[in-house]
Amino acid sequence: MSNYNGWTNYATWNTALWVDNEEYTYFTRIDEQKRIVEWTAALVESFVRDVFPDGTPDLQDGVMMRDGLDHVNYDELAEAWNDEEL
Repeated sequence: MSNYNGWTNYATWNTALWVDNEEYTYFTRIDEQKRIVEWTAALVESFVRDVFPDGTPDLQDGVMMRDGLDHVNYDELAEAWNDEEL
């Protein structure tokens, strides 16, 4: 069920946007995907928390900060990333 720009919620959309629109995080994700072959929710969460330990840049001073990452639908991100053709 999508509730925010095609994603489950704002936190999921925002995280996907930051990962895929920042050159460093995007290419780091692609390199990791080639290594692991398939994303799982646990791997996505680990990746996101590694690249954004204090939350996504736009939320570091905001309400969500690190807690915002607790609301990300990591299953949804894993499915989306696995569906991409590299």
